[in-house]
Amino acid sequence: CDDCGGCGTRTVFNDVLLAPGTYAIVIDGYGSSSGTYTMDTTCMATLAPTPTATLPPSAAVACGETVTGSTVDAPNVYGGRSPERIFAFTADTSGEHTFST
Repeated sequence: CDDCGGCGTRTVFNDVLLAPGTYAIVIDGYGSSSGTYTMDTTCMATLAPTPTATLPPSAAVACGETVTGSTVDAPNVYGGRSPERIFAFTADTSGEHTFST
């Protein structure tokens, strides 16, 4: 979804308050579209990434990290028709987080 209003096709989740735990971050295209992406993460707390076996094949992303890649030829796991990349993000402590693509 595109939750940032007037910022075009970008998606920005600002000041997301997360409880400790592992979360799946799914990057996919609109409709059946695929292509390149850049995801920036920022956090108020110092956190460490922890991959989890309960998520589909993924990579871990940590606070302060910028991830670039492409959804071209990626699998489709979570509904819709577009291929997607899935990242595991672990919040070790409660705090505010920002995810921006």
